[in-house]
Amino acid sequence: MSRSGFTLLEVIIAIAIIGIMLGAVAPMAHRQLVAAREDATRRELDRLRGALLAYYADVGAFPPESVGLAALVGIAGPGGWQGPYYESGGDDPTRDVSTDAFGQPYVYDLSPSVTPAGAADLIVASSGANHAVELRVSGAWDLSRADDCDDLALLVSASPLNREKRLASVAELESMAEAARRYYQDHGSFPLALADLSGSYLDPGFDDDSFEDDWHESYRSRVEAVGSDWRLLIWSTGPDRVNADGGGDDLQLEVNSSAIPTGGSTLSATEQELLDIQALVDADPGLDLSRPWTAIRTDLGLGGDYDLDEWGQAYLVNVGTRTVFSGGPDLDGWTAGDNLPAGVSY
Repeated sequence: MSRSGFTLLEVIIAIAIIGIMLGAVAPMAHRQLVAAREDATRRELDRLRGALLAYYADVGAFPPESVGLAALVGIAGPGGWQGPYYESGGDDPTRDVSTDAFGQPYVYDLSPSVTPAGAADLIVASSGANHAVELRVSGAWDLSRADDCDDLALLVSASPLNREKRLASVAELESMAEAARRYYQDHGSFPLALADLSGSYLDPGFDDDSFEDDWHESYRSRVEAVGSDWRLLIWSTGPDRVNADGGGDDLQLEVNSSAIPTGGSTLSATEQELLDIQALVDADPGLDLSRPWTAIRTDLGLGGDYDLDEWGQAYLVNVGTRTVFSGGPDLDGWTAGDNLPAGVSY
């Protein structure tokens, strides 16, 4: 006689087996889901590192805490900004960049209190699967506990970028110091404002950025008496962007009048002519500089002896900065290395 169904006992046993299987599979599936979200968060944190460093390279600072990671997806920003720096691909970029794969907001801590000290200039952290930040207690981060919790923390340091910015800013300080020496030779005094070096002594750069350091802060200066001599101090406020009058992490150069050769100007004929020309150009802000040099020279009231530099080439004009210059010995206005004034080019 054939059986047409299951007994009650068999059904109970089958249900029990299914329950046991589900009890074993569900935690495994949960662990896999958590692992996948952790991997996605790690990948996102790695992308955020690149975006934050790119932002710092351009702006000279990380986004303030009042804006946080949203600054990476904005359409505008502070001086030097060239973003956006992060592409989310979603409909809400601000939310996408600010939340982890668990749907929780990232913790964004600028200038964090951290153990070990100096481990990071910025920490971006995910609270992980349990949605609780455990690495930070009473505002201080203890990274030694990283293996004991599920937090995922990104530590960002600006040190490598600041090293490059220091080198670039020191090079600009040296250019200003050399320009100040030539100014002293011509005037017998140092400029009271760095902007007085603009044009004849120093290319002001696009939008006057020659007078900003690599952190987009204005260079500072002061003139002091040293016995019967004078000295000019020029400095950058450095990575912390706080003016310490040349102390702290400021970068400072000193120009002392006693070290400047006396006996009149050491300018070449071309340099002296450029000083004369630039003074007239600066005095006539409405002068059209987009024309050939001979036409400009005529309007300035200069004679034919101002047609050519000492290498037999016509003087050149950077219309954007309203600076007249010489292409120098290599006769090339695009290569700034030997141009006069130093550093000026198209």
